[in-house]
Amino acid sequence: HRICHEDTAMKYNDIGNGWTLVTSSAVRNSANASIGGVGILLSPFALKTLNNIESINSRVMIATFDGNPKTTVICCYSPTNASEPEQAVKFYEELTELIKDIPKHNVKVIAGDLNAQIGPEDIKGYTYNTSSNRNGYLLLDLMEECELIPTNNTFEKSKGKLWTFQYPNGTKAQLDYILINKKWRNSMINCEAYSSFNLIGSDHRIVTAEIRLSLRASKPRTSKQINYDWEKLRTDNAVKDAYTVEVQNRFEALQSMDEDQSTDSIYQNIITAHKESAKRHIPQKPKRKQYVPWQNSEVTCKREDLSLQS
Repeated sequence: HRICHEDTAMKYNDIGNGWTLVTSSAVRNSANASIGGVGILLSPFALKTLNNIESINSRVMIATFDGNPKTTVICCYSPTNASEPEQAVKFYEELTELIKDIPKHNVKVIAGDLNAQIGPEDIKGYTYNTSSNRNGYLLLDLMEECELIPTNNTFEKSKGKLWTFQYPNGTKAQLDYILINKKWRNSMINCEAYSSFNLIGSDHRIVTAEIRLSLRASKPRTSKQINYDWEKLRTDNAVKDAYTVEVQNRFEALQSMDEDQSTDSIYQNIITAHKESAKRHIPQKPKRKQYVPWQNSEVTCKREDLSLQS
């Protein structure tokens, strides 16, 4: 996206209707031009299931979503094939290590402009390119080492559905990829590129993949209810007296620290005083032993009698 927000490495952008664009800032070179910059667009449901999102650098973002299993998405933007070899090698090496750090049971989706051309002689599947370039070989090494497959080279498509980039001279190439770990290859339903120049003003086309996953929003954790033996307040005067004094002292302490003397605040202080005092002075009810029919003494005796008879 080449958006620079130098005050923070990552920024949340509300784009309306509950959708959120999270961007990793591009950086400026010596000519003050923006380099890099990636982002992940989240629907309201995706935002709800988001477990963690992190900006690794101006070219890589990683996000993990709750589900069964969890899904980790890496959005990335590789240096061009004309960049210094050291830059490209460093990018792919760091991306490889990042992917390896993802838990093995997670669904891994790596998507972005990888500036890589893979030819038909180097891949089993369908490709627009006629040969592989330097970045293409780096991508092939990454996929082999991390056990990934390219979804947009998996499905048989016309040439018009395979190319993702158009050079100024009109030449077309497949440079953008969506990768998934081999373990989840059967979850892929479709992947193809769409003509989208007029929509987003880019020399790249939108590449989409349909993957069947199970995302789940985290359920709020509820505290376990403590089963106090409140009968002790009626039968044990020592417990009753200690509890009464503790509640009164704790409530007065809370009130002295609370500048807000509204009815809601006073009520909340009463609740807090009782909860804290109960923990200190009211014993919990003993857990009831679960009744197991076959452990009944009468059943045991009859079993022994039958055993003797046999």
